[in-house]
Amino acid sequence: MKSFKKITAAAAAAAMCASMATGCTIGGNTANVLTVDGTDVNAGIYLYYAYSAYSEAVSYLTSKDSDLDKTDKKALKALTIKDPDTGESVGTEKWIQNKATELCQQYVAISKKFDELNLELSAEDQESIKTYVANYVGYYGTAIEKAGVSEDSIKAVITSSFKNSEIFKYYYGVDGEKGIDESEYYDFYKDNNARVRILTFSKKDGSGDALKDSALSDFEDMIDGYYDKISKCKTEDEKESMMDEVESEYEEYSSEQAELATAETDEDGNPVTEATTEEDTTEEDTTEDTSEDVTDTTEAESAEDNSNAEDTSKEDVSEENSTSEDTSADEDTSSEDASDEEDTTADESSTEEETTTTTAPFANEQVIAKSTTTTDIEGNTPDEDDITYSPSKSVQQALFDEGNKNYIKNGELKLINDDETEYIILRRDIEERMTDSDLWTDDAINTVASDIYGDQYQDELKEWADSYDTDKNNSAYKRYDVFEIDLYGQDNQTASN
Repeated sequence: MKSFKKITAAAAAAAMCASMATGCTIGGNTANVLTVDGTDVNAGIYLYYAYSAYSEAVSYLTSKDSDLDKTDKKALKALTIKDPDTGESVGTEKWIQNKATELCQQYVAISKKFDELNLELSAEDQESIKTYVANYVGYYGTAIEKAGVSEDSIKAVITSSFKNSEIFKYYYGVDGEKGIDESEYYDFYKDNNARVRILTFSKKDGSGDALKDSALSDFEDMIDGYYDKISKCKTEDEKESMMDEVESEYEEYSSEQAELATAETDEDGNPVTEATTEEDTTEEDTTEDTSEDVTDTTEAESAEDNSNAEDTSKEDVSEENSTSEDTSADEDTSSEDASDEEDTTADESSTEEETTTTTAPFANEQVIAKSTTTTDIEGNTPDEDDITYSPSKSVQQALFDEGNKNYIKNGELKLINDDETEYIILRRDIEERMTDSDLWTDDAINTVASDIYGDQYQDELKEWADSYDTDKNNSAYKRYDVFEIDLYGQDNQTASN
């Protein structure tokens, strides 16, 4: 993910629950912490971005050391983080202060560039900002008030994000200032995304343990059988239908394995059924006792039936006449009921047909994006073992590396065998779905633009911010301890202006 994505309008929504990386502006709090090119930045906004920087630092440090206690502020302060621009390592507290300052500088750059380009936020954007602010304050109001961050500061932060998005689109949107043609974004999306139907089969038993030896061999034979069934289908749609059947079969198999894993077993490991746990009964004794009872009962019932037979026959004869008279009326009613039944059947059939036709046409498909790597806050790229591939490295290679032996072309079906998982993948032509009502929307185009030019734009934004003179209020920097800010009520700490 490119760094620009942190400062788009979409990131503003994410900021409701997490830190956000944008700039700052004039708000409604008291003391000013710094002045950037003549624009004062108040304490509330600085505190907001200081908390954002704090969260980023803690997340990075705990990713490097899983045993690090993120609540141990003394231990956190003793650590250092390298500045990717200067290569200098500084203490965590200093790094957080520097990052917060940089974010505030970038806000001023955003604000000035937005005005310089005569841009405006749409009415829809304005409504979205109101909604984000209301949700944020409604959920975190007490905590941010204690931390010294006002509603005006929250609004300033979110508004900055929307303005930043508009500036980016001005330069890098389709037919923008930089002259980007939509075809470039179209080709990028097509080459870096795959439309697939994928079935996933875990090589683990119902207890979550890896299958071994004959169990593993039997499992792989089963998946090979699934693959052969699907492969024999001629068209892509037929393959999809067979994949539905295979998926159902596998779900049933998985349920059975889960039941076996939780079933009670005997000392030899065999499942204990209900029959084996019942107490033995003496069949011979039961039979003898029952036979005597049956004989007595039968004789008594036989005598009673004979005495009732005569009375019953008389009553039946008298009722027969009245019953025959009602039959004609019942026949008329029966014909009406039959007519109603036909109408009901027709209605049910119609409803059934409507349900079928409104099913989402691509409900079982996925669009898998090509996995990319990014640098961390120190400018380091991850080691190969630390890269997360979705859903796995071998699948990524099969979808995006044309030189790979398992590369899957449009319309092809492949079985990919990983260490812990097997995949049956059918790749379909993604361009069939690249329409403005499906995959190729304005939001998708903007996301592609961010993927391609996000880093370049971020560098430009940094240049704008660095060109301004910045005056720090050193007393304010000392006053606001970045390790005591609690915007989300997590530490029950207070920080006031």
